[in-house]
Amino acid sequence: MTPRGRRVACEGDIITLRGRNDVLRRRRATSMAFVMSVGPVAGRVHSGPMANPLAPRHGRVVRALGEALFHHPGGPRPEQLDTLTSRYAEHLAAVSGTLRFLLLASLDVVRWLPLILVPAPKPFESLTVAVRGRLLERLERSRIVALVLLFVAHKTLLSMIFFEDPEELRAMGYPGDAERRTWLRLAPKLPR
Repeated sequence: MTPRGRRVACEGDIITLRGRNDVLRRRRATSMAFVMSVGPVAGRVHSGPMANPLAPRHGRVVRALGEALFHHPGGPRPEQLDTLTSRYAEHLAAVSGTLRFLLLASLDVVRWLPLILVPAPKPFESLTVAVRGRLLERLERSRIVALVLLFVAHKTLLSMIFFEDPEELRAMGYPGDAERRTWLRLAPKLPR
């Protein structure tokens, strides 16, 4: 029994939680989505985290957002954008249904934002990188708080994913874990 009275059964790497109303929730044991505080959802059976919660249109928007946010003379490379999109999908698979819905809906808003902010009859991913960059700058400085929050949510998540790449960390001047540990060894010897 878990602290909240749910029964847990383990079959291989799939964990089944049985809560009130005999509702099953299944999660992969290695997934970030596995939490013990799963509440019952009447009439629904979940069979693990979603394989890929991104529809093709959402994947194109995430890729275009990443390209516009992290554009620099040497990149981002197509492999980095592919990794960014797949890691974003992994994060979405691990969050609650409500948050997933809100993030996907906000991607749809970003997709059609050019119709409002830039008089262009094209979706976000069809614009050039320069136009996308200007659109994101306008979005960041918007007086409409909901639009700013929408931008900040995606920028934060995409930045965390993008800058996990060791090459990007080196390009920013991060020395790496080995060099960082040198400072930790020197710290006890410093005068106090």
